[in-house]
Amino acid sequence: KSAEIGEALKDQRHLAMVLNSLGGVYQRLGKFDKAVEAFKKSYDISERLEEERGQAMVLNSLGGVYQRQGKFDKAVEAFKKSYELTVSFDDQRGLAMVLNSLGGVYQRLGKFDEALLVFQQSYDIGKTLNDKSHLRVIANTWGRFLLRRNQPEQAFALLEESFVIDESMKDQRRLGLNTPGLCQALRQLGRDSEAIAFCERAFAIAPNNPKLLALQKRLNQPRLTGTVKFIKPSRDGNHSFGYITMDDGSDDVRFDSRYVDLNGLAKDVRVAVEVRTNRYGGRVARNLHKLAESSSD
Repeated sequence: KSAEIGEALKDQRHLAMVLNSLGGVYQRLGKFDKAVEAFKKSYDISERLEEERGQAMVLNSLGGVYQRQGKFDKAVEAFKKSYELTVSFDDQRGLAMVLNSLGGVYQRLGKFDEALLVFQQSYDIGKTLNDKSHLRVIANTWGRFLLRRNQPEQAFALLEESFVIDESMKDQRRLGLNTPGLCQALRQLGRDSEAIAFCERAFAIAPNNPKLLALQKRLNQPRLTGTVKFIKPSRDGNHSFGYITMDDGSDDVRFDSRYVDLNGLAKDVRVAVEVRTNRYGGRVARNLHKLAESSSD
């Protein structure tokens, strides 16, 4: 009898794992409702079996889907529950991962103090474990967060740490994704030659990466500067926008808070800007940052 019960439990555990994997497949395919359904079924089985590790793992996955759907409150709930379960069986690496995920959602909700706190906790755990695979992720995530908050010096230290690990692993994909943020931090600090040097280091490992090719082209173009003409809320009040008067006399450049961070910007503030042309032929900001007062244009 006990052997039969054991076999049944084994089958249920296997089913929970299969459903969790299926949820991951649906998520990658963008079929988020089906992913949620599969993850919930997997969670229910793990809960019945009192498998706390399984529950925590599925909740972390479920939170990720909710985040992709824009259901940030549900994502926070799932990540917090995953965190509580992970604490109970003392999986430090699991804690670091879920804290990183939670910080990302707090950031999207505009809860910047909460995001900063959990990013710090996730980073500290990674340092304690000397887990390079996690450190390169959290250092990049936290660094980009600080960069969007107009803290380029602190951002650079973290983004450089992530870059060095990616470089040592010769990870071409991540170098292509993350080197632009590192170079942006350096350019905000007025250290353009260092930005070019980091780009060349990444390019030596991933010479055919399209993101690095585009970055190399941008870094070798003259820096565009101007002055904020105005910032005002949109008609629906959901975002803000404005224009920059360019120093070179070219057409004004539009910026929008849905696409660039306006933290620290106001009328008459001096800025550096990367410009792209939208589908209507208008000039819009791709990246935008406040120039240091001592910076010479």
